[in-house]
Amino acid sequence: MGWALAELDEDDFAGFTRRYDAELSFELGVSLPPQDRGLSLNPTVGVKHAEVARLSAQFLEVSTGACMVGTTIDTLMRKAEPPADSNGRWTVRHAGDALEEAVAAERVVEDLFTYGEPFLAARSSLGDLIAEVTAGPRNQMDEANLAIAHALRSDMAEAERALAAVERPATPLLAGGVAERFVEAFRRHFHLT
Repeated sequence: MGWALAELDEDDFAGFTRRYDAELSFELGVSLPPQDRGLSLNPTVGVKHAEVARLSAQFLEVSTGACMVGTTIDTLMRKAEPPADSNGRWTVRHAGDALEEAVAAERVVEDLFTYGEPFLAARSSLGDLIAEVTAGPRNQMDEANLAIAHALRSDMAEAERALAAVERPATPLLAGGVAERFVEAFRRHFHLT
């Protein structure tokens, strides 16, 4: 399979990663709510570009950068032809029931291969990631990653357009001076000051 457990600082989330190439990694995340209520997994997949994530974390002054694109397996199943229903597929109703847990885990893996892998394979280059982020609705964080991605491809005109959206977002997401620090660090790093 090639997936390895990712080291995370969260108790209610398990992450797995698979290196695609020197630039990209594919990510699988699974929420793990408290065991006393049973377990209802919600698997997600995403694509992380190593340099975009590194620079984003550096400019935002956080420990790790996030995926540029991602979605839930449930969303992929509902969009499939024919649509599939994930209702209850990844649920363990009785906390600690090893058989139920094994069945839910097997279903996550099965659905990762059936629905997640095609999603990931279609996003296997920085150009693919830029195209997807550009095509959809974007928030301030998307614009920040897009600015970095364009700059890495030496498309400074598009990088500046995305950076302007970070500076003057329709809906602010980065608060407390974070956007300003991001823009300043971005400009300094890419010699735009």
